[in-house]
Amino acid sequence: MTIDLPVGKVTSWCFGGPDLSGLFISTSTAGMGPEELRAEPEAGAIFHAVPGHRGRPGTPFAVPRKVGV
Repeated sequence: MTIDLPVGKVTSWCFGGPDLSGLFISTSTAGMGPEELRAEPEAGAIFHAVPGHRGRPGTPFAVPRKVGV
């Protein structure tokens, strides 16, 4: 599946929402000059899509504490 966005620098994505059916996509403006920013005014935004697929819950974990520190 491809999701078209009006920006060129996607940084990450994750599923979220109550049933993990939303796809949240973060983007960046890093390294963009004034002309590029004018061409992509939505750069740096977080986008939301509902792709028809769901994510899976994360696996809980704990970082062990060092005793005596």
